Amino acid sequence: MPFAEAVKHAAGIATGAVGLITEPGHAAEILANNHAELVLVARASLADRISSLRAAKAPRLKPEFPPQYQRASL
Repeated sequence: MPFAEAVKHAAGIATGAVGLITEPGHAAEILANNHAELVLVARASLADRISSLRAAKAPRLKPEFPPQYQRASL
């Protein structure tokens, strides 16, 4: 993430943070602190294919799920 932030400030472009981001709170912290505009969580997604949907169900968020997923047990 330090590299993404350095590129963002030096070049003035949007960047994405990658690597060792496995918890939803860590991803949210990166975005909230403006370290990057995008967080890539490939490893977490490989380990749990619906990890993003699970994270979105956190009490503070109100996600909108596609109709196909609304009846599923997440």
